Amino acid sequence: MFLSRQAEIDKPFEVIEQTLALGPNDWLSSTVESDDEPGEVRMMMGGARGPLSKEARLRVGGLHSRMNGATLPLRLEATGPSALFPRFDADLDITPLEEGRTRLTMRGSYAPPLGRVGEMADRMLFHRLAEKALQGLLDRIATLLRNRPMS
Repeated sequence: MFLSRQAEIDKPFEVIEQTLALGPNDWLSSTVESDDEPGEVRMMMGGARGPLSKEARLRVGGLHSRMNGATLPLRLEATGPSALFPRFDADLDITPLEEGRTRLTMRGSYAPPLGRVGEMADRMLFHRLAEKALQGLLDRIATLLRNRPMS
């Protein structure tokens, strides 16, 4: 299943690009646990601990600059028992806008777990939960970048 969400930040592209290039252990450190591996952090998905929340590992690749922006590859995977939680592979595209603004676009996909039964459950409910989780992750990243002091 394919998902895409956007957010805009009132900061110049160059500032956002430099921040993301530092790696997630720097710009996500205030809200997550650092892992032993560089480029990996652990976080709660789905809000506070509850029946629809799950601890997940976010793996962040290196930032790739391109002609009019940059791309940051992401992989979000559940930790511990994860048979009901699909892996989400995405790209976070960073694009400059006018007047010192930056657009973040997260695009990615996941395969519903449990074969055909999982596909039916995904159409009825889980796709909406995945959209909400993706929006939550994008909102968290955008908020951290908005609130980070410019250096």
